[in-house]
Amino acid sequence: MDQNTILMNYNFRISFSSGEFRASAVRSIEQAVELEYVREGGCNGYVHSLVKPPTEPKRLVIERGFCSKDSLKMGELLGIPQKQPLLIAVYDRTGKTICHTYQIDGWTLVKWKLSDLDAIEGKVLLETAEIVYEIMRDGKS
Repeated sequence: MDQNTILMNYNFRISFSSGEFRASAVRSIEQAVELEYVREGGCNGYVHSLVKPPTEPKRLVIERGFCSKDSLKMGELLGIPQKQPLLIAVYDRTGKTICHTYQIDGWTLVKWKLSDLDAIEGKVLLETAEIVYEIMRDGKS
């Protein structure tokens, strides 16, 4: 595959120790640092930017359709720190070749919920999982 190929955001899979599964959305894939600004004394106008330790945990939200015979029981993982990494693999348009990966280490499921049960709207039942993590490694396949 050409290195300059633009990837589509709909062709991805998630895997961890319990196996591989698909999701409808993964939100908050981001990396950021917090800065502290320190003014230097004297007559000069320099401001130094220093990296601060994080004050909030890093979060990732995974959303997927809820299946009646699903072997993955996300609710059972609630509050249990996971030692095995969570891997998000982004595939090419054909869905056969992994083009990019994100490895999430030191993660814990902190929130799990189902969408509202509403007979009038008749929508797909969605499962949402929110995890906090220590490190996200951005890599290629």
